[in-house]
Amino acid sequence: IDLASRQGHAGIVRKVLPYCSQEVLEGWDLYGNNLLTVPALKGYLDVVRDLVVACPKLLVALDDHGNDAIMKAASSGKDDVLRYLLPIAASDGLERMNDFDRNAIMLAVRRGSAEAVRELVPFCSDAAINAVNGEGDTALMQALKGDLYVRRASDELFFELLKHPGHDLSLTTRNGQTLEELAEQADRPVVVLALKKYREEHPSEAVAKSASRPGRFVPCGPSF
Repeated sequence: IDLASRQGHAGIVRKVLPYCSQEVLEGWDLYGNNLLTVPALKGYLDVVRDLVVACPKLLVALDDHGNDAIMKAASSGKDDVLRYLLPIAASDGLERMNDFDRNAIMLAVRRGSAEAVRELVPFCSDAAINAVNGEGDTALMQALKGDLYVRRASDELFFELLKHPGHDLSLTTRNGQTLEELAEQADRPVVVLALKKYREEHPSEAVAKSASRPGRFVPCGPSF
């Protein structure tokens, strides 16, 4: 079952599944992956569906780096897998951070996938969208830093992120740079104008959100 799911052989997976014990379905391979994380990473949607139906516990299973199936799909930009998984497995608001202090939306930004970001944004809580990674950056900051994070930086990626109504634009980088300053530094005038418009449309945004612990922000005012 492990070999078939890794290679995306949905037909073989379906034939083998009835003979697999729960212990086998919930197990890990030598690299710390469970049965669902690799197919989610590679975009084998049919295999992902069959495994979830056979063993729903796989939806919350983590690999040895703290990634669940949604995070793996986000990290590789597999928007079709995300479209299937998110409605049934995103009840935590996508706030979970992996061992590298990145959540699903950050992983999608790092991949440079506007399509994956588009799928994730409606399911992100304010805490998830404003969380900071190990470098002290939010997903919006990542999108503006271009080459440092995003393999395919684009304004489209940034605008997909900006569709979330709960961004805390008062947050700055560890060097004290605002989002506008990052956009100007990256020579992205359209983004500067979009940020100005966002501030005008979300004036209560200026209310600070305190952090319950490093890397995770929790809204202390309106949920926007």
